Amino acid sequence: MTTNNNLPPQPAYEQYRGLRALLLTRVSTPGQSHEAQERVIREKLIEPLGLILDKERHVIHDTYTGLEYRYRAALDDILRMAERQEFDLLCLDVLDRGLGRKGVSREIFRNKIHQQWDAAQRKLEKLHQKCAVMREKLINPTYEPDYQTKRDFIEFLGITATIWGTGHNPRFKIEVNPPEIVSSHRWI
Repeated sequence: MTTNNNLPPQPAYEQYRGLRALLLTRVSTPGQSHEAQERVIREKLIEPLGLILDKERHVIHDTYTGLEYRYRAALDDILRMAERQEFDLLCLDVLDRGLGRKGVSREIFRNKIHQQWDAAQRKLEKLHQKCAVMREKLINPTYEPDYQTKRDFIEFLGITATIWGTGHNPRFKIEVNPPEIVSSHRWI
């Protein structure tokens, strides 16, 4: 919820009356003051709507230039508090430019990478579980994994085989294409 110049809270804002708020201020340099932004938010939103504000935990002052992307612990803190449902409204004076413009696309990209990483980790965990089961079976010298197990291991590792007919040289080509999450790394 952002403030709207010097207008009093609109009737549509009444639905927010008495809810729990988290107050965020952002300045570009450490020399700037958070107090002016905090005062405006308190005067325009917190006090008129009777929002509940835990001054110790739910007032966050962030300093970020927006000129270069860098990790912002404050945003992760806010996300964790939101996931734990510690507040109902995020109140700020102006849209955080670090989240706007390129910031939003960076956060979307970062989230996509995180989701890919999580998916790869889940696949890896399943592979570890299959390896543990297989390790027990390898005591038996006649054990051979079934077709699907072999295929799952090969697919996870990104191994592909191309086989050509007689007269083609070479007759086959084996390639290793690791999962997308690590495809930017060089493999030796």
